[in-house]
Amino acid sequence: MKRGQGLLETTVALGVIMTGLVSVISLTIGNLTNQRSAALRYQAVNLAREGIELVRNQRDSNWLAGESASEGITAGTELAMQVNPATGAVLLILPLEGGDAPNIAVTHCGDEPFTQATACTDATAFSRRITITPRNCRDEGMIGDILCDQIEALDRLRDPIAFEVQSRVSWIEPNGGKSITINETLYDWR
Repeated sequence: MKRGQGLLETTVALGVIMTGLVSVISLTIGNLTNQRSAALRYQAVNLAREGIELVRNQRDSNWLAGESASEGITAGTELAMQVNPATGAVLLILPLEGGDAPNIAVTHCGDEPFTQATACTDATAFSRRITITPRNCRDEGMIGDILCDQIEALDRLRDPIAFEVQSRVSWIEPNGGKSITINETLYDWR
């Protein structure tokens, strides 16, 4: 075997090994990036779902207190939610005129739950906005005629019988901004 032929075989073998190593490294990096993206998306879905559940909790708490289902539920667009950890009370905060709501960024302080409070400065990559739209039987196409016909008191035609709640969570990833939106209709069945 000639020396030049052995060098050529060694070069080809090193090329094949390097191609394999680069492929494995590329797959590993892609896998880690996808895992991080999936973890952020999972956390965003949970934060969006929490937004819906906080509004549901307010409605249910109103029922238990014997109040109107809409008591304390602010209708509006791009609301920020703030939870008082001591009392569990939910506040919906309207955005500032011409700008962002004061507590849009979702924060996480130590072992405390995620919140949109200004007291904590440990902002996460997430922001959450809630939109609440009250619906009644006069809203065209909202609920079908049969359901509205079953409502006995005429006063109920003016009161909200449902809330359309939209919870939108946005976050930034290295490849751009992402968002997830969850919609749910909460009815006043009481």
